[in-house]
Order: sequence, then structure tokens, then C-alpha cells
Amino acid sequence: MQMKIKNIKRFIKFKYPVLYNTLKHFKKLLLKLTIKIILNIPILKRYKLGCNHNKKKRIFYLSPDTNVPTGGIRVFYLHAETLTKEGTPAFVVHSEGNFRCNWFSSDAVIISFFRMLWYFNRKKDILVIPEIFIGYIELFEDIRNKYIFVQNFGCLDISLALRYKDKIRFITCGQYITNKLKNDLGIESKIIYTPVDKIFKTDKKIRNKKRIMYLARKNFNDVLYLENKILQEFPEYKFIGIKNIPSRKDLVKEYQKSNIFLTVSYPEGFPFPPIEAMLCGCLVVGYTGGGGSEFMIDNKTAFIAEDGNIDELYKKLKKAITLSDNESEKIRQNAIKKAKGYDYEKFLFTLNLVYKFRAGNIE
Repeated sequence: MQMKIKNIKRFIKFKYPVLYNTLKHFKKLLLKLTIKIILNIPILKRYKLGCNHNKKKRIFYLSPDTNVPTGGIRVFYLHAETLTKEGTPAFVVHSEGNFRCNWFSSDAVIISFFRMLWYFNRKKDILVIPEIFIGYIELFEDIRNKYIFVQNFGCLDISLALRYKDKIRFITCGQYITNKLKNDLGIESKIIYTPVDKIFKTDKKIRNKKRIMYLARKNFNDVLYLENKILQEFPEYKFIGIKNIPSRKDLVKEYQKSNIFLTVSYPEGFPFPPIEAMLCGCLVVGYTGGGGSEFMIDNKTAFIAEDGNIDELYKKLKKAITLSDNESEKIRQNAIKKAKGYDYEKFLFTLNLVYKFRAGNIE
């Protein structure tokens, strides 16, 4: 049945494009009207969701329905879980209330999109929208407190950000994106840093000096190029690509067994793999992706190359391989010290700067 409906849509779109666009336009108007009606139903005042509706603000994180490991979604769960523990009820909103990401553990409360609309107090509550959903802003024009959470500047629709910049507020995950928003678009924003999990720590006993680890996600051709060149000179080394990690504890072990962590992903808002690898004692070599420049400092905490400059990256990787034990240990210790600065207290402090749930903790 679904396939028949899809085929009918395809036929109308191909044969009668004007009719198709007209129907699509009315569908958007109908959705917008439905949301307006739901948000204005008087019965809402009689219901509660997590706290007294009339006394406390609540925060709702609109999230994609995907169970593929994605750092941005895990951040939303962490925010909702933490805010609730701190006394400000917060929720992760999926299109269906029975959907939940299961590749990490979290006590965050999940609600459906419809239930959020039904209970939302458009004057007090806060709606947090990921940058990939900025196109839905027009559906929530009656909501007073709206935030766009930008965790990847490359996914942000620049034209829409400029159109809505005076109507919404912006949050980022790091200084790089905050600077990009201000310098490129004239948009002010606040940072909420995500803490690095304490399970990431060094274990020298299982470290293999000949092991180079990377995550097989982006720019795989760069890794193949480097592997081919490095193995011609250092055939005893092994490149280990990690694609499907069954658990975060297993990921920790992979980092701990590695001497070098190679990161070739860009652009990145605030890349976690390199900072996790640092805490596990790896020498980090690669691109910062922009966001990694906060903690990847060349020749001090890591060896970095300009994003996409594969020849420069080859030189930096070769340098890491030929480094003396004393020099490499100095880099490792600098990196661990730097990475430990992104802890839970820093997360709580910056979270409070945005939502102000604690008294006496504001700059």
C-alpha cells in the first residue's frame, strides 16, 4: 500500500509538477494550522508534565529519530537527564514516544512530538531545536522561547539562520562554532560544553606501540593514502579501523591499546573521538575539523595538519611515529591535562549560563 502511494506521488510530481507543489504547499499550511490549534487548546492549562505547569519552566529537545551513533543526539539526552536532576524538568522529543536510542544508557524522559504540542506552555517553556531542523522554525512562531542548538556549522542553513536570528537564540557546543556564527553571520550565541566521560583513561599495560587507530567514518581515502605510504617505510605498524563499536567500554579498550589515534574528519563542531583518545593516552594526529582546535594544539597536545592537507598530515604522522619515548610522553601528559578540563563541572556551569537553574553560579 505504501509503495502504491509513493508511486502515485512520483507520477504526480513528474507529470503534473504544478499540481504537486500546490498540494505540498497546502499540506504545510494544514500542518502549521494544526499545531497552532493544538497549542491554543484551553484544556492544556489543566494538565501537568513533570512539574507544576504554572510555576516552573520546562525544556524540550526536539530530536531526530535515528539510532545510528551520533554525538549530537547523545548530547540532547544528557542535557535532558541533567536538567531534570537539577530540578528543571526536561524531555527529549521524538516523533514517536516509544522511540529511544539504545546505543548508550540514559535516564532522560522521552515524549512524543504530539504530546509535547499538547502540554507545551508557549509563554514559559523552552523548545531546543537542532540546526538540521531550523526549517521547522515557522511551525513554532507562537512559542516565545526557542533555541537553535548548533553542533555542526556545516549542517546549518545559513539563509534561514540569518532570517530568524532576531527571533530565536543560538546555543553551540564550542568556541569554534560560536566564533563562526559571530564572525560570519553576526549572530551571538552561548556555549554549553559537553563533558568527557570519566571511563576514558590511560592503561599503559595494554598499549601497542605499533598500533594506529582510526574511526572508519569520513574521508576514508585519506586513511588509505596514509596507510599505503607509512607501511612502505614502517611495515611493522598496523592501521586499525573501528567501525561498529558494541559499547563505550569496548571503545575505551580500543583507544587504550593504540599508540596513535588518527583523526581525518572535518568539518567538526567539537569532535569527541580525539579528546577521548587523548584521555586514553594516545598520541593524536590529524585534522582539527575546526572545533578540535580548542584542545588539539600542534606539537603540544597533538600533531595537526590543515584540514584536507593530506601531505602535511603524512609528515605529522611520520613525526609521531619517530618521536622518542620522552618526547611522546610529554605530549601525552599535556594532552591528558588539557582534555581533563572538559569535565562535568564545566558542563554544569555552561548549562546554567544558558538556562539559569542554579542561583549564585552565573558570571
